[in-house]
Amino acid sequence: MDIGWTPVRQELDARPDDEVIAQTCERTVHAFLAAVGASSGPRYAGALRGAGTAVADRLNLDGAAIAAWIKGMSDGILARGGAKLGDKTMIDAWLPAAEAAM
Repeated sequence: MDIGWTPVRQELDARPDDEVIAQTCERTVHAFLAAVGASSGPRYAGALRGAGTAVADRLNLDGAAIAAWIKGMSDGILARGGAKLGDKTMIDAWLPAAEAAM
């Protein structure tokens, strides 16, 4: 996972102050996909895109927006694959996290 999250961290460090969260998420999608292949790359890219969509044009996140961002991550993963809760995939972690955040 370090292979994908290191470029994401670099994108976050380079984020302009006036960039909305959705734009930042989209930049991190491209960074993650460029670094990670296999099935994890597209799933996390879908997650980050879903998270960005969930918080739209916000410049920062409050508690409610963080919950929406986490749910967006979960929804993005679900949209990219066919896994469901109990399949022993990353959904088993993300769905409960999204439910707990809401």
